[in-house]
Amino acid sequence: MGSLGRTGYMFLNSFLVLMLSAAVTIPSSFRERVTLFKQRSAEFYSGRVAYLSQVLMDLPLSVLEAVLLSSISYFWVDMNQGANHFFFFMGTLIALECVGQALGRLLCALLRKQVSANAMSSVLILLCGTVAGFMPQYTSITWVLRWLSWITPVSYAFEAMMINEFYGRTLDPLTLGDGDGTRLLSIQGSAWLNNFSLPRVQWASYEGIKIFDIFMILLFALIYDLIGMYYIEHTREWYYNQIRRPQATVKRSFEMETKGRDNEEEKDVEKSAANELTEFPQTLSVKGLSYSVRVKAERKGLMTRMKSLIMRCSGKNVEKVSKESTLTLLNGVEAQFRRGRMCCLMGTSGAGKTTLMDVIAGYKTGGKITGTIMIDNMLKDEATWQKISGYAEQNDILNPYLTVTETLRFTASCRLGHDVDKEERVQQILELMDLSDYANFVIGREHEGEGLEKHVRKRVTIAVQLVIRPRVLFLDEPTTGLGNNAAALVIRAVRRSTDAMGIITLATIHQPSKFIWETFDDALLLSKGGRVAYMGESQNVVNYFSSLTGEEAPERCNPADYALGALSSMSPDEAKTAFGQSDGHAKLEEEIASATKLNSGGKSLAPYIDLHRPNNPIQEVALLTKRQLVVQWRNPSYCFMRLTMSVVVSVYMGLLFFGDKTKLSGAVSSIGAIFFLVFILVIPMQAAVVPLIEDRAVLYRETVSGTYSRLSYGVGQLFADIPFHMLNTVLMWACFYFLVGFQTSWGNMGYFLLQLFLANFVITSLGQLFALVTPNEESANGLAGLSVMLSVILMGFLITANSMPSGWVWAYWANLFRFMLQGFCTNELVGRVYQINLDLGLNSTMNDSAGLFENATSFVGFAPGVDGTTRFARQSANLLNLASESGGGINQFIEQNSLISLVRCLTDNSCLEDPLASNFIQCTVFKLIGTPPCKDEFDAATDNIDIGAIAQCFLPGNETSSSENATDIVPEGFSFDTFVASKESSQRDTLLCLLRAVLPPGTQDAINSIIETIKSLSGIVMFIVDIVRNGLQIPGEIILFFFGWALFEDFEFVAHWKWWYCMGSVAIFWAAIELFKIIAVQKIVWTKR
Repeated sequence: MGSLGRTGYMFLNSFLVLMLSAAVTIPSSFRERVTLFKQRSAEFYSGRVAYLSQVLMDLPLSVLEAVLLSSISYFWVDMNQGANHFFFFMGTLIALECVGQALGRLLCALLRKQVSANAMSSVLILLCGTVAGFMPQYTSITWVLRWLSWITPVSYAFEAMMINEFYGRTLDPLTLGDGDGTRLLSIQGSAWLNNFSLPRVQWASYEGIKIFDIFMILLFALIYDLIGMYYIEHTREWYYNQIRRPQATVKRSFEMETKGRDNEEEKDVEKSAANELTEFPQTLSVKGLSYSVRVKAERKGLMTRMKSLIMRCSGKNVEKVSKESTLTLLNGVEAQFRRGRMCCLMGTSGAGKTTLMDVIAGYKTGGKITGTIMIDNMLKDEATWQKISGYAEQNDILNPYLTVTETLRFTASCRLGHDVDKEERVQQILELMDLSDYANFVIGREHEGEGLEKHVRKRVTIAVQLVIRPRVLFLDEPTTGLGNNAAALVIRAVRRSTDAMGIITLATIHQPSKFIWETFDDALLLSKGGRVAYMGESQNVVNYFSSLTGEEAPERCNPADYALGALSSMSPDEAKTAFGQSDGHAKLEEEIASATKLNSGGKSLAPYIDLHRPNNPIQEVALLTKRQLVVQWRNPSYCFMRLTMSVVVSVYMGLLFFGDKTKLSGAVSSIGAIFFLVFILVIPMQAAVVPLIEDRAVLYRETVSGTYSRLSYGVGQLFADIPFHMLNTVLMWACFYFLVGFQTSWGNMGYFLLQLFLANFVITSLGQLFALVTPNEESANGLAGLSVMLSVILMGFLITANSMPSGWVWAYWANLFRFMLQGFCTNELVGRVYQINLDLGLNSTMNDSAGLFENATSFVGFAPGVDGTTRFARQSANLLNLASESGGGINQFIEQNSLISLVRCLTDNSCLEDPLASNFIQCTVFKLIGTPPCKDEFDAATDNIDIGAIAQCFLPGNETSSSENATDIVPEGFSFDTFVASKESSQRDTLLCLLRAVLPPGTQDAINSIIETIKSLSGIVMFIVDIVRNGLQIPGEIILFFFGWALFEDFEFVAHWKWWYCMGSVAIFWAAIELFKIIAVQKIVWTKR
C-alpha cells in the first residue's frame, strides 16, 4: 500500500475509532441513567461515584477493542513493522477509545435525549476529523477554523501516528523523466511529514512530540469525564421536574370535528354506550385447557460428569436425563367468564396467571395447547377473535409524540368501519376512562421523566383497546407500579367501562387492596403449575378458604391477602383436588355445559362480524404517513436536530474547503469536501436508529391487534421521510455548494441536488434497516459504524481499486459510498482544468537531485501499489518522455495492434534502456551482428510510411532526401560506427525521427497512443503531464482516471458514468434497502412473545 493509503488508514482509525466508541457508549449510558437517577433520589449512593464506576467498567472494553483492531489490520496494510511502532499505534487507539467513551458519557450527562446525543456526537467527531490535518492539511485550513486543530483529540492522534509511521522510513521511489532519460527519486518519510505541515513538529524532537500527543489525548478523556461527573448531578435536578402541558398550539394530526358536549350529554355517556350493546357473547368458557413447552436440559458441568462417571464405575444407578423435557405451565384449567362482569386472575408466584391469559387471548404461538375455548356455543375462531377482543399489555406501549385524543383517533380511524361515528366513540371512551382532562396532553417519554403520569398512561393503554368496543377485554397487571389511589382510579375506570359496554373483563393482578378486590365480580385463583384452586364469585373466596383451613378469617381482612396466604400453605395438587371436590366446581361444570350447549336449531347466536379491515392498503398507508409526519415534526430531537446539524456542518464544511479551485490543490480540496460530505450524511443515519427502535414496540402491538399491516407501516414510513429528505437536501446544498466553489451550471447543480437527495434517503434508510434487524441501539449503532468504516476504506479514494487485495475488490464494486463519491467527484471534476503546482515539499530531501523538477520534461506517476523501479516501468517512462519530446508523428494510419507488438518487443529486449538511441536503432534498424530483434515489428508499424521518410532520419541534420531514389531504410555509406561517432544531439534527433514514423500526428495523440499501448500490455495505470514554461494544466478527467473513475477511449480521457452508472447504482441500493426494510418489518420481531 502506498503512503497515501497508509496515511488514510491512520486518519480513519483516528476518526472512526472515536466515533464508534462514542456511538456504542451513548445508548448504554442513557439506559443506565434512568436507574442512576431513581437510586440517587433515594440516596443510595453519589452520582459521581456511579459515574466513576462506569468509567472503570468501560476501560477493559476500550483496551480489548483497540487490541483487536490494531492486531487485525495493522500488518495487513503494510505499516511500519517494528514492535515499538506497533505497540505505540495500539496505545494511541486505546487512548482514543477512552476519549470516545468519555465523550459519550459526557453527552449523556449534558443532554436530555439520546437522539440529541447521537447527533451531537457525530457532529463533534466530524468537526474533529476535518481539522485533524489529513484533508485539508493544517496550513490549508482557514485561520478562522485553524484553532480547532488544537482542541481536538483526533488532531493529536493523527500527528502521533504519522510521526510513528513515517519518521525514519524510506518511501517508494518516484519515476522522473527529463531530456536525458528517467531517474528514480527516493523520498524519505520526513519529507512526507513535511508535506502535511503537522502543527507541532517544530516544537521538539519527533519522539518528544509523540509522547506529548499521547498525553494530550488522555488529558481530553480526563477533562470530558470530570465535566461529566460534575453535570450528572445537575441533570438529575431537571429530570424529575418536567412540565406536563397540553399541546394547545399544535394542530391536531387527525382532524375530526369535535362536538361540544354539555353536562347532560356527559351524564348520558354510559347510557349511550349501553344502547349499542349486543347480546353476543354472553360467556367465555375454558375447558380442559393445558399448555406445555419443551425445555432443553442444561449441560452438565465437568464436576457433575466426573461424579456420574465415578458412580457408574462403583455400580450405582445414575438417573438418565433426556436431552429435552416437557414443562407443563397450565394443567386442565376450567373456567367461565361472563358478560358485564370483571374477573380477577390471581395466584402464587409461577402459577401461570399471565400464561393463561395469553393462551386464551391467542398471544402464545409456541408450545403445545390442548383443551377447548368456547365463545358462547362456538369454538374460538382466530379471525373473529381479533375483531371482538382487546389486550392491554402490562407495559404502556404508546407513541410518545401524540396526544391522548390523537392516539384514540388513530386507532378509531384504523379499526372502526366507515359507518361508525369515530369522534363520538373517541369522546365516549375518554369520558368512560376519565381522561377528558388529559385529552390534549402529549403522552411523552416516560423513561425520560416527561409526559403523563403512570396511572394516566395505563388508562390510555386500556382506552386504546376500548375504542373498538371489544366483547372481551384482557388486562395484564393493570395496577403494577401504581400506588393504592392511582390503582383505584384505573380499576374504577375499568369497572365503569365494563358495566357500560357489557364487556367480559379478565385481569391479572398482584395482591390488590380491599377496595380493588371488591370491584371484581369473580375470581380465578391458580396454584403452581397452572392448577385451578378456585373459580367463582369473589365474595365467596374467604368462606371457601376458611372452610379448607378450618380457621375463621380475621375481621376486616383483605380477601386477596387471606386467599393467597391460605393457598401458599397448600401444595398445588392439594389445592386442585380440594376445588375439584367442592360444590363450586360442580356448579362451574354445569354452567360451562349450559353455556356451550347448542340451541335447538343448532345455529350460532353470534351476530355478523366483518372480518376485513375497514381500510384498504392505500388508506392505511395514508393514515400511517400522516401520523409519521406528525411524530417527526413533534420530535425536535430528531427532526430539528438533524436539520440544524446538517446546516451547521454544511456551512462549516463550506468554510473549511473554501478556496481557489483552479489549481490541482483545488481538485484535491473538492474531493476532500465531497469525501466529508458523505460523512455528514451519517448524522441522520445514526439519528434514525433510536426513534425507530422505540417505535418497534408500538408497531408490534398495533399489528398484532390488527390495526394495520406491517407492509403498510413500512410504506408509510417511506413516504413520511420524503419531505424531510427534500428539505434537508436543499438546506445542505444551499449552505455547502456555493461556499466550496463547485461548478454553477444548471446541469451540475441539478445532478448534485438529485444525487444528494438519493444519498440522504439511502443512508437514512440504511440506518433504519440496522434498527429493524438488531435487538437494541448498541447493536444498531455498532453495525452502522462498522459498515461506514469498511465502506470508507474500500470506496476507492484512500486505496484505489488497483491497490486493493484481490479478495476485497468485490467490496469496492458493491460499495454504496463508492458510487456516491464517484458520482459527486465526476460531476465536479469533469469539464474543469487544473493548474499543477510542482512544489511537492521534497526539495529539502533531494540533495544532489535539487532542481530536477524544474528541468524535467515529464512526470510519470504510477498508481499506488505499482513498483516504479521495474524494468518495464523505467522503459515505459522513457518511451512516454520520447513521445512528449517528439511533438507528434507522421504515421496517420498506424494500427494499435502493430504499435502494441512493437512496444512489447522493445521492452522485452531492453531496447528503451540507456543509451536510448543506440539500443533503439540496434533493435529496429540494423545491428552489428545478427538481425535486429524488433525489425519485423518496426517494419509492420511503418508499413504505411514511405521508406524515404525513414531514410532521411540517418542523414546529417536529418536533411531532406528524395524518396524516389530511396531503396533502403539506411542510406548508402551510413554505418553504425558513423552513428556512434556522431554527436549525442544528433543521435537523439535520429531516435526521435524514427519514433515519429510509428506515432500518429499531434503531440497529445502520440502520448495518448503510447499510454493506451502501455496500459494494454501491463495494466499499469500511468499519469503523464507535459511540462511547459508557462505552467501545467490537467483536465479533471485524468484525476478521475487515476482513481479508476474514467476511461481512456479514442485517445482521450472520458468519464460519462455519473448518470446511468453512479446515480443508477445509488437508486438500486435505495430500492434494495427499502425492500429489505419491508421484509424486516414483516419477518423480524424483537419481542419476548
